[in-house]
Amino acid sequence: MPFGGHQQICLNKYVSRLPFIHLLPADIYSSLLHHFGESQARIDELLYIRKCRTSIELFEKLLCTSTIGFFTNNSGLSIRITNQKFHLKPRKLPRLIGSIPHLRKFFLYLMLLSDTIMRNRIHELDYLKCLFIILMIIFHLSHIGSKYPYAKSIVYTFHMPAFLLISGYLINVHKKPEIFLKAMAWIFIPYTIMEISYACMSMLFPVWDGIKEISASVLLGKVLLDPIGPYWYLHTFILCGTTYYFVHTYLSSTPFIRLLVTSSLLLLFSYIFHLLTFANAFYFMAGTAIHLGKRPFLSCFPASFLAIIPLVFLCSQPENLNRGTLGGILITGLVISLSLYIYKHLPHTVKQASLFIGKNTLPILLFSPVFTALSKLFLPFFFVRPDRDMLSLYRHSHHSVR
Repeated sequence: MPFGGHQQICLNKYVSRLPFIHLLPADIYSSLLHHFGESQARIDELLYIRKCRTSIELFEKLLCTSTIGFFTNNSGLSIRITNQKFHLKPRKLPRLIGSIPHLRKFFLYLMLLSDTIMRNRIHELDYLKCLFIILMIIFHLSHIGSKYPYAKSIVYTFHMPAFLLISGYLINVHKKPEIFLKAMAWIFIPYTIMEISYACMSMLFPVWDGIKEISASVLLGKVLLDPIGPYWYLHTFILCGTTYYFVHTYLSSTPFIRLLVTSSLLLLFSYIFHLLTFANAFYFMAGTAIHLGKRPFLSCFPASFLAIIPLVFLCSQPENLNRGTLGGILITGLVISLSLYIYKHLPHTVKQASLFIGKNTLPILLFSPVFTALSKLFLPFFFVRPDRDMLSLYRHSHHSVR
C-alpha cells in the first residue's frame, strides 16, 4: 500500500500525502518526518507501525489461514481503506489491473493523489481565476482597449482586484519559514526572469514605462521596486504575502491585531516607499480577513443573477470605475457573485476547460505577453481592425492596470 505506514496521521499536509515513504530505511524515514516538523512521539509511533510491514496480501493470507472464519478481498479492503482513511470516493479498478498486486497499488496511489488534489481545490475559484486571466489578456491588447475604452475601464476595475482577493484568501501562513520561503521562491524566481526579460524587450518594443538603458541597477529596481508589464501582480502578491506571513508567524496576538499590523505595514510600503498601490493591497488583505473569519469564500459572494442590476447601475457611473473607491469594491463583489451564478449554468465541457485554465494561471500570467500577441488571431471576433505593426500588441496602459 502506498500509505501503509499510516502517514495520514502526520500533521504536515505534505508528508501525510507522500506515498511509500514508510519503505525507506528507518533512519532516513525518521529524518524525513523530523524535517517536516513531526513530534518525536509521532515519529516513534510511525516507526513502530513500520516494523509491522504487513501488506494487504499478507493480511489476507493470515485471515484465510486463521480459524476466525473472516474473509475479505483486496478490492473490497482497498475501497474501505480509501473511504475511511482518506474520505475519498472509492473507485473500482478494471479486473486486469486489480488482479496484479503491484500494479493495483500503483493505480490506487494515482487515484488517491488525483482525488486529493481535486478535493483540496475549490472549483469555483479556479473558474473565477480563469475568467479574470482571460479578461486580462484580452484587454491588454491595445486594439481592444482603444475600441472599447469604457469596457476596459470596467474590467480594470475588478479583474485584478478579484485575483488579489482570491490570493489573500488562499495563502497558507501556517507553514514553517523554510517551507513558506521555498514556496515563494518558486514564484519569485520565474517572476524575476520574466520581469528582466520584459524590461529588456521594452528597449525594442513600445512598452509603457519601458526602460531607457540596460544596467544591473535599473533591472534590479524593476524587479524589487517598480515592475513593468503584467508582472506587477506577482510583485504585489509576494510583498503582501511575505509581510502577512511574518507578522502572523512572529507576532503573538489576536488575528485582528495581526491583520491591522500587516495592513499598516503595507500602507507604509505604499505611501512612504511606493513599493505598491495600497488599493491592491486592500483586496489581498480583504481575502485574508475572510479566511481569518473562518467563512467560506463562496458564502461571502452568493451566486445571484440579480447582482446584474446594481452592477449595471454602478458601472454606468464613471466615478465608480476605480478599484480604490467604494463603488469599485462593490463592482468587484457583484462581478464575483454574477460570475458564480453563470458558472452553475455552464456546460460540463466549458467548466472543465475553465478549471484547467484556472489551475494554471501562474504560467499563463508569466507568458501573458506571448498570449497577448497570439490573441491577435481572435481580434476579428471583436470587430477590430488590427494595426499592421505587431509591436503595438505589447502597448497597454501600465498605470491603468496598477
